[in-house]
Amino acid sequence: MGELPEPISSNNLSSQIGKLVDHINRLTEKNEACAKENFKKLELLGFNSVKNLKTEHIMDNIGFIQRLGIENISQECGSISEISNEIISTLHEQKDLAALRAAIAKEEEKIDQLQKAKLFFKNNIEKERSFKMKMDAIARIDPKILSRQDKVLDDTQDLTSAFQKLNLDKCYIIESLDELLEKEQKNFKIEKEISSIEKELKKYDDLPADLCLAKNMLSQAQKECKVLENEVQEHFKANSYVS
Repeated sequence: MGELPEPISSNNLSSQIGKLVDHINRLTEKNEACAKENFKKLELLGFNSVKNLKTEHIMDNIGFIQRLGIENISQECGSISEISNEIISTLHEQKDLAALRAAIAKEEEKIDQLQKAKLFFKNNIEKERSFKMKMDAIARIDPKILSRQDKVLDDTQDLTSAFQKLNLDKCYIIESLDELLEKEQKNFKIEKEISSIEKELKKYDDLPADLCLAKNMLSQAQKECKVLENEVQEHFKANSYVS
């Protein structure tokens, strides 16, 4: 607030009163200049309703702070300038948190896609295994059905009988054991892909815990913001800047 003038003496009371008035005026001008500078900072934050230095306008801006999602002002804040800086810092933290949430959402989407791919591959493997079992059963009924030398398979009574016993459609029959081997190789590749996907999924096991931690941090920040809001209100009640 600055140094007070010399103690008032009875000899030059008028002079001392003049100095005191000048001192008060200088303090008033200094406080107004400081307040104007701080109001500019608030306006940069979106407080466009700031028109002058009257207390009622200062109190109106609390609503702007709340609409920005700032519910707290720490006890260390002793001026509008410090409040402005803390608001900026909090907004940056919220921006970082929003980025973290977006990253987590993207990773969760990736996990979902991997899980769908895993399920798709598993279903394919089950279908291929079921097909192989049916083909083995057909071969046990009549090995000639799968023979390359049999050129008229679709017309043979044995083939029809085999399909009837297994309740199969003729379109699922393969022409050779080479194709069956090729399918087995494809199955092996699919199983390897599933194993790779499972390893990839393990990398994201900690994501729910990270999200929980981020939520707790946000909750703590909101609690601290409530204290900051109370500090601002008390500060504005105790300090009235007059233009």
